[in-house]
Amino acid sequence: MLEYSRSCSNISNRVQEIICERIQSIVSKYWDDYQNVDISDDELPDLDIRKVFSDFTPDFELKHYLESEKLFRNICPYFNTRDTHDLTDIGYLGRFINETNNALGQQLNLEQTVDGLICDYFVQSIQNKIKN
Repeated sequence: MLEYSRSCSNISNRVQEIICERIQSIVSKYWDDYQNVDISDDELPDLDIRKVFSDFTPDFELKHYLESEKLFRNICPYFNTRDTHDLTDIGYLGRFINETNNALGQQLNLEQTVDGLICDYFVQSIQNKIKN
């Protein structure tokens, strides 16, 4: 997500700052908590991108189903990994694109990888939230 935001020229500096600050903050908190013997593994901060940027993503009818249940199981199972297998379920990907395009009021950039498309969803969500 951080690399994606830095590599796209159409992302505002403010959005890049938000992404960088959020990622640095959660990783730093995770590392500090991880080293604290009084904190169990279950109490460590969640590094899941959906949680880190949840206050920016729009609400839509199938959000829980598509974002929470299907996003990293069926749509983009190898998100942010070095594994290059493409096990994308095209049916769920199409539903995700349609629902998020409607919720965002704009089109996701479809001229990229599925990882890039997911990053674009979060970037556009942040852009929309700071505009309003």
